[in-house]
Amino acid sequence: MKSKNTGLTGEYPSASEVFELIVKYTESRANRHLSQSQCKTLVFADCMFQGCRDNCAAQNFGLKIAQMLYSFSLQYPKKRILVFLRSNSKSLSAKLPENTANFTVYVSSEGEKEYLKYISSKISACRFVHTLLAYDPCGSPVDWDSILPFFNTWGDVIFNLTVPDAASFSSAADKPEFIKRMEADIHTPFENIFPYGSDKQAYETQIGFITENMRLHRSEEYYVAAYPFFGKNEEVIYNPVLYTSDQRGFALFKSLAWQIFGEENQPECGHSRYCLTDIARFLQKRFDGPRGVSFDKAWNALSEHPVFPSEGFKGAIKNKLRTDCGTVIGRSVFHFKSSDLYKNQR
Repeated sequence: MKSKNTGLTGEYPSASEVFELIVKYTESRANRHLSQSQCKTLVFADCMFQGCRDNCAAQNFGLKIAQMLYSFSLQYPKKRILVFLRSNSKSLSAKLPENTANFTVYVSSEGEKEYLKYISSKISACRFVHTLLAYDPCGSPVDWDSILPFFNTWGDVIFNLTVPDAASFSSAADKPEFIKRMEADIHTPFENIFPYGSDKQAYETQIGFITENMRLHRSEEYYVAAYPFFGKNEEVIYNPVLYTSDQRGFALFKSLAWQIFGEENQPECGHSRYCLTDIARFLQKRFDGPRGVSFDKAWNALSEHPVFPSEGFKGAIKNKLRTDCGTVIGRSVFHFKSSDLYKNQR
C-alpha cells in the first residue's frame, strides 16, 4: 500500500470511460426497475469525483444522468424519480431539467457525510424504493455509515476505487475504531477490496471472498463485479466495482465493462490486463479434457466469474478457445482437449 511504484506517471487516465460505464448501466437498470410494478420510486445518487481534477467531467456526467432519467419520467408518469447531484457549480442547475410532479432533481454542495445522510433520510421515507449510488471516495476514507442504507434497500452501489484511495485509507490504520466499524459493515478487512495490481488470481479470489461474505450476512443472493483499468505501467488505477443483489445487473455490468475497457479499447494487452485469452484459459482450466460440454454449461461458468462476461462476447470467446486451446466446437457443444495433450501437440 505504501509503495511508490503505483504506475502513476503524474497524469491520471481519462475518467470518461468510468462515467460511460455508469451512464449505460444506469440507463438499462433504470428502465428495468421502472417497468416493474413493485418499484414505486427510483433514486439515483451521484457522489463521483468531487474535488478531483475530473470535476468538469463529473458535472457533465451528472447532467447526462439527470436528462436521461427525466426522459424516463415521461415514459413512466406514475413512477417517482429522485436524482441527487453533488456539485459546487452554479451553472449546473440552470442546465438541468425542471422538476415535475414525478421528477425531482436535488443539487447540493454539502460535504460528503451530510450529503449522503440527507439522501438516506429521503430513502427511508419512501416505500418500494429502488436505488443506485455512484460513489468515488477520491482519496478520502469511505463513510460506510452513510452509504449502508444503499446496501439495505433494493439497489446497486458502484464504487470507483483508485490507487490514491489505497494510500489514503492506509493512513487511517492508526484509528482502530474507524477500521473496526468499516470491517463490520462489509464483513471483511477493508484493505482486501483494494486493487491487487497485476496479480489477477489474488484480485479474483478476493472479490469472490467478499461476495460470499455479503451473501452470508443477507437473506438474498449478492454479487460483486469488477473491472480494473490499467495505467501505462500495467498497474490498476481505476477500478469500478459493483455491489448488487440482482444477477441480471451483475451480468450487465461485466458485459458493459468489457465493451468499454476491453482489449479492443486497450490494444496493448499486457500481462496484467484482462483479455479474451484469459477467458479462454479459464474455460480450458475449468473443463480440461471432457468432450461434449454444452454451450450453456460453459456460459454458466462465466456467469459466476466476477470479471468475465457471460453475454455479448460468445463468438469471440469461441474463436479464442479454438485458436489458443485447440478446442473443437460443435453445433451446441465444446470438445475440450486435455491441457497435457494440447501442449504436446504444440
